[in-house]
Amino acid sequence: MDDCCVYIESPHKLQCKLLINFLRKTTGIPCFETPPEHHSANQCNHNILFLSDYDGCTTQIGDLQRLSQFCQTLPQSKPYTAIFNIPVNYTNEYHLIISGLNGIFYNNVSLNQLATGVRSILSGELWFSRAATSKVIRDKVSFEYSNDILVNQLTPREKQILIDLSSGLSNEQIANQRFLSTLTVKTHLQNIYKKIKVKNRSQAANWALRNMFQLSMKKVPEKE
Repeated sequence: MDDCCVYIESPHKLQCKLLINFLRKTTGIPCFETPPEHHSANQCNHNILFLSDYDGCTTQIGDLQRLSQFCQTLPQSKPYTAIFNIPVNYTNEYHLIISGLNGIFYNNVSLNQLATGVRSILSGELWFSRAATSKVIRDKVSFEYSNDILVNQLTPREKQILIDLSSGLSNEQIANQRFLSTLTVKTHLQNIYKKIKVKNRSQAANWALRNMFQLSMKKVPEKE
């Protein structure tokens, strides 16, 4: 896989170095520890996998979105994102798939399995459990029959705020990310609660997770 490379981010430096050396030896794929921002675009002209340690992802999804956005600025590159060291009792795999990740690796996976998964992701495949991918497929097939009317009542901005809410962001974080005031975010949330018929933040987040396909169907504006 000469046209590929892997960037690994982890707070565990020794583990990161060992993993880099193993993947280089096993797969022949160039692997780096240095964050991609420290490399020039000419050095990154490949299909790139960002492999991020769960222990180092404060928001899990937010950090990977930042890396993916950087990679999209590089010429002739196709970014992939995955998380490793996920606890075996992690229960939100479905949301990670919906959020656009290409794969995950639990902390009990063998190095050989991880290497196989890295190759598969760089070949354009997804690397998730069968149960989670099956649920996504079922939801995708049946989404047009579930909550369509409620989703269509939401404005593009309300959909984006609801997605942010389901990712665990606070009102202040949503406001900063969407260039809004916290008061505006609170007003949007109150309107969202009424439209989707929920009573609180937790219920709204759960509703968003169940209806993520519908919420993500159309691109929403970054600014108002």
